[in-house]
Amino acid sequence: MRYGAWLVVLLGLAASLVAGQESPVAPADLSVLGRLPPVPVPLDNPMSPAKVELGKMLFFDPRLSGNGSTSCATCHIPRLGWGDGSAL
Repeated sequence: MRYGAWLVVLLGLAASLVAGQESPVAPADLSVLGRLPPVPVPLDNPMSPAKVELGKMLFFDPRLSGNGSTSCATCHIPRLGWGDGSAL
């Protein structure tokens, strides 16, 4: 019986290793998602270069955080697609 318990444990570990493998996503699979629609801009509040610049300044300003030391860009990294680089 002792060997049977170890066999069950080893088979469980082997199965978990196989189940945890990631398979790459083919570009054809992503095509069903389509493109994002254009960003909606209200007619009574049109976008302007000044508003875009203000948004950039606020996004990178650490003074807006609770302790004044962390900007949005600390976690939402532009070069990583506005994510933190962690796997989902």
